[in-house]
Amino acid sequence: MARRSASRRSFDQEAWLESFEQVLQSGPAAGYAQTRFLAHMEWALVNLPGVEDLIEFETRVNYVVPKYDDIVICAYESVQIWRERGDGTPCGRIQS
Repeated sequence: MARRSASRRSFDQEAWLESFEQVLQSGPAAGYAQTRFLAHMEWALVNLPGVEDLIEFETRVNYVVPKYDDIVICAYESVQIWRERGDGTPCGRIQS
């Protein structure tokens, strides 16, 4: 998924969303009970065309995830993103 978009040197949220949902759909089709999906989001620090759509993409992912019985984590290093981007991009933190 990342390789395809990285080779284009842009962030295409439509392509990523389609690929993401294909990954979640492919687990049960392959006989797996559950998929664990972990996305490291450091690439968001790279100034690629389309990266400004990241928050919209994350919102759209939130509508896809409940359709599946899978575990999905988008891991951000919030301090690094805030320091690097410095543009007010919201960062959330899950506390237990």
